[in-house]
Amino acid sequence: MHIPWLYLITGISGFQVVAQRVERHGRSREIRNAHVLARCGTLKIGELLFLLNKPPHIALALLRIILNATVAYASCDRDPSQGRRRKTGMSNLTLVLTITSKKSRDEGLTCRECAKTGVVPRKGEWRRIRCHDVGRMRCYVEVEVRRMRCPECRKLFKEKLPFVTSLKARVTRAFEWLIVNERETASITDVAKKLGIDWRTVKDAEKRVLEAEYKTISLKGVTRIGIDELYVFANERKSRKYITVVRDIDTGRVLNVSRGKGEAALKEFAYRLRRQKAIKGIKCVCMDMSNAYFAWVAKNLGEDVLIVFDHFHVVMKMNEHINNIRRLAMAQVNSDTRRRLAELAESDEDKEAVRRLMLNAQKRQDKAKEYLKGNMRLLLMNAEDVAELPKAKARLDRMLAKYTDINSAYILKEKLRSIYANAKTKAEAAGLFKDWIEEARATEVDDLAAMASTIEDHLAGILGFWEFRGASNASVEGFNNKIRWLIKQAYGYRDFKYFRLKVFDLPNLKARDGDC
Repeated sequence: MHIPWLYLITGISGFQVVAQRVERHGRSREIRNAHVLARCGTLKIGELLFLLNKPPHIALALLRIILNATVAYASCDRDPSQGRRRKTGMSNLTLVLTITSKKSRDEGLTCRECAKTGVVPRKGEWRRIRCHDVGRMRCYVEVEVRRMRCPECRKLFKEKLPFVTSLKARVTRAFEWLIVNERETASITDVAKKLGIDWRTVKDAEKRVLEAEYKTISLKGVTRIGIDELYVFANERKSRKYITVVRDIDTGRVLNVSRGKGEAALKEFAYRLRRQKAIKGIKCVCMDMSNAYFAWVAKNLGEDVLIVFDHFHVVMKMNEHINNIRRLAMAQVNSDTRRRLAELAESDEDKEAVRRLMLNAQKRQDKAKEYLKGNMRLLLMNAEDVAELPKAKARLDRMLAKYTDINSAYILKEKLRSIYANAKTKAEAAGLFKDWIEEARATEVDDLAAMASTIEDHLAGILGFWEFRGASNASVEGFNNKIRWLIKQAYGYRDFKYFRLKVFDLPNLKARDGDC
């Protein structure tokens, strides 16, 4: 067989085919004239000129031999009972190519442990390795994998084949890339079914390719990073339920994925920053208002790095306090109702009057539930979004008119949003935040006072939003949704190493419905 055909079909170079056979239903049939058959009857220019120089009867005889060899595949595909070829019979055939190196395999042999020459090869085992299909036939190559013995360190090991990625691999490098290309548009199950391989083979092939691609992630040129944690593993112990993701805000690349959260989860990333000498290049870090990340930045990146608490987390923190105020209002209504019912049950009034008063108290409680629980999402929506829904706007207005604490919290939330929308400079934003803090404390609502203290304590990082205009963790939060999509499509991951590589590759993927 000529080398270009073997290389184009299997991706293997430096080897030659010494035999080939077709297998079907446990039976094997050797194929002669392999160099003619494998080309499916095609002739090279030299062979065509050779035939033209021969007498006609000799040329016709040679062409007949080539034709008979070409249809030899089909001869294995006939149904004796019907005497005709079945349309789907070719899919049951397996082509096995026995290959050997064109050069001496004993040249340049070195020990894998001590790297010394003089390794003694021994007889080994024949290994079958999957490669690209030929038409509708599964194609394999068989090659002898010899055992090696080093006379120096006396280590025993197996010979490494140049066209596979690892000693345990049973597919060629070219076939692994085919698997990875198929994975871009199909699930592991679909790829395994299409190529006729085990799903573990698909996963391992993709894992090896991703490991080679993301073995080293360059941190040079990174100036702004975003740090955030994500709750992923519900069945793990407490310290392993989260993952911490670090991304480059400017390019969107994933720089680090580690298990856990807080300062301990970023220990490896700090080591990589020091090793690549990329600490001085980082000017801005976007994060949530977590003291653990704040301490990590001060310890590893220095005091000159600007910490930015983006507006997303500030407004989210405010929404948490609004929701807490709403819960307290509902709890107060329930407490008053229970107290009123207990008083009525012990009263000496007319039973019919007591029953009516109890019904009225329960109706008031149900009405409060309708206001406070039924309109929970309206409090968290932006005012301009609620204004587009007249009925929702009317329900929200009724609730705000009835509960003064919730009304004050909602007004302050919208003022907080207006600061980010209208403030042009850092100094202007600082003045507006100070006014907001005073107004929040003047309401004498505990949750609003707590929010005012939070903003006051983190004011330097909050004002960093105006120093690095547009510095926000919104892209990181959006990426978290993409990670949740990845987990949902795969119904969870047990192999964290594989999951980590998939997260690194996630910016290159587009969300697909039905992927799994």
